[in-house]
Amino acid sequence: MNKNQVKPELVMDVAEHFYPNPDCPTVGHKGQDNLRVHSKAEGRLRCTGCRKTFSTTKLTPFYALKSDPALVTIVITLLG
Repeated sequence: MNKNQVKPELVMDVAEHFYPNPDCPTVGHKGQDNLRVHSKAEGRLRCTGCRKTFSTTKLTPFYALKSDPALVTIVITLLG
């Protein structure tokens, strides 16, 4: 994706995520209304327990990925 292309908006279902910070009182809670969307464009959520933000791809192979996730998914599928 080059600079001129618009990123597709991410679908953000907060019930499918949990906050992985071990110091947070809501760590590991999933679907308990403890997360809010912070930025759809960046794919970030905010924890209501400690007010910190994190990426929806945290703890996944796609975290901090510079390549297109769709391309990586295709390559992994073809390798498997």
